[in-house]
Amino acid sequence: MTESAGKRLMRRALSAAARRRASCVFVLSTGRVGTVTLTHLLNLSPAVDAEHEPGPQLLEETRRAYQAHPLPGPEATALMRTFAASRVRPLVRAARGRVYVESSNRLTFLAPQLSAHLPRSRFIHLHRDPATVVRSGMRRGWYDNHPWDPYRIQPRPDDPWAGDWERWGAFERCCWFWTAANQFCLHVVDRLPADRVFATGMEALFAADGDGAHRLFAWMHVPPGAPEDIRRVTATRYNAQQGRDFPIWSEWTREQRAALARIAAPVAVRLGYDRYAEPD
Repeated sequence: MTESAGKRLMRRALSAAARRRASCVFVLSTGRVGTVTLTHLLNLSPAVDAEHEPGPQLLEETRRAYQAHPLPGPEATALMRTFAASRVRPLVRAARGRVYVESSNRLTFLAPQLSAHLPRSRFIHLHRDPATVVRSGMRRGWYDNHPWDPYRIQPRPDDPWAGDWERWGAFERCCWFWTAANQFCLHVVDRLPADRVFATGMEALFAADGDGAHRLFAWMHVPPGAPEDIRRVTATRYNAQQGRDFPIWSEWTREQRAALARIAAPVAVRLGYDRYAEPD
């Protein structure tokens, strides 16, 4: 059943009113960085409503936001109306005192629009060791006839690697994706006030001592979960990797290590992954 014109107008009015006051947090990442675990962790707080991949996921729209960055003003406005209308209920709750968190990595490429459209929005840049993400992407078949490949980003014409794309295999493309997605995250957070950004590696956030989790709850200004619940969640492997086999970094060929270093080095070093500075 299609939605009536009256309901559409009401939904738009509610979302327009809520967006100005809604306290939201969006997670910027490549994916495969523990966003499901993070969703479980944040839902331990009685003040948080966290979701991982609510629908619609806006697959075409998020790819377009990257490929055409920066989006033309009218297109960005229309996209934000679509997003807000699809999230009316959580945004209304977030305007009334809750904190709404969405951890889908698809929203990474909407961050410039989200930060402007939702003035009380904040952002977690969650990153992970590049070799681990590349390995996960290879095991999942990224850029290798995966069903979601039509919605995956590719180099824009001004990207220094654009001329290499067609000759690259899935491995180099996964290396590029880690680099491009994190570079986009850095581009966004560098332009936001410091209090709107929480940047952390996955390894630090889910440390066994719970310090990373408590720092995140404090930054969000919400009560944390109980220490024993935090330990339980951070010790659980949610959304564990399934699929093809691919070796860990120590078993990669010299050529594979060199390719990752060549493509990812500047971003990897900035994020603290210094072993990828130079090929060994």
